[in-house]
Amino acid sequence: MELPARIVYVCSLCLRQYDLLEDLRGHMMLYHDCQPIKSANKKTQYMDAGRESLTPPPPAELQPLPFKDFRIVLRAKQQVNCTCCIYKFESHHKLSLHVKCHKDSGFSCSECGQDMPNWRRCSLHLWRMHHLDVDLLECPVLGCDYKSPIAALVWRHMRVHKNWRSRVMRRELLRRRAQKQQQQQEAQLQQQEAQLQQQQQIEATDTQQSMPAIATAKKTKYYAEKTCDICQRKFVNGKTLSKHVKTVHNKIKPFICNVCGKKTARKASLIIHMRQHTGEKPLKCESCKFSTRDPSSLYKHRQRHSLEKSRGDV
Repeated sequence: MELPARIVYVCSLCLRQYDLLEDLRGHMMLYHDCQPIKSANKKTQYMDAGRESLTPPPPAELQPLPFKDFRIVLRAKQQVNCTCCIYKFESHHKLSLHVKCHKDSGFSCSECGQDMPNWRRCSLHLWRMHHLDVDLLECPVLGCDYKSPIAALVWRHMRVHKNWRSRVMRRELLRRRAQKQQQQQEAQLQQQEAQLQQQQQIEATDTQQSMPAIATAKKTKYYAEKTCDICQRKFVNGKTLSKHVKTVHNKIKPFICNVCGKKTARKASLIIHMRQHTGEKPLKCESCKFSTRDPSSLYKHRQRHSLEKSRGDV
């Protein structure tokens, strides 16, 4: 059997969706300061509506939204599709500028001819070097000139404005509270581990006292080995063992990406992941123009230079 069609009411100002018309009316009155038309009969209503349409009200400020809805609002004006790729643009003029940058499987600047690996790099180059806005996302607040090609950066910029500051800071407070709770749990686990270590040391001293003189004459290591009870892997001390148990076996990943929600076990890996959203590549090679966001890839790249030098010397 076919399910009945669902009717959804959408706000024309902020694109929020409601299942009931009454909820949409309440939303318009609460968030956009709209007032119902009060008149004696329907004819006067239509006349008042016609008069209001002649002088449209000024656009209302965009209220705080979740990131998914905010991204839809930013890209609502981009309706012109490119036939060669998946990108959309506001007008045919901007689409023509984009088409000029197509080159085989990649992109190249239509002004200076510099080759780019993807369209994001090309659009940023056009804006920074030639001041050409092709598909940049503008801040929806009136009077604000901020632009960026990434919706997440515009969302992060919105905390500058007063209406959005409370919502963004509330999310930041919740994130900090979650981090504090995780730190408290880790401190409790460390205390338990310290107590276990003390008990183990007491037991070890008792066993050493009971061992014969020949066993005590053997050389002892300068560190105490700790073995994992699950995988029997050995570690230098209890701290590294606790980190191994949390990240590998308990799957504890306290560091969360604010953009895509990816979880990581180390702060350094989260920093490397965030560079994918921002497009930064701060790590550069001293011998060539190679730049990357990951230190391991830079280390491998430097090894290639060392191998080439060794071969050249031979």
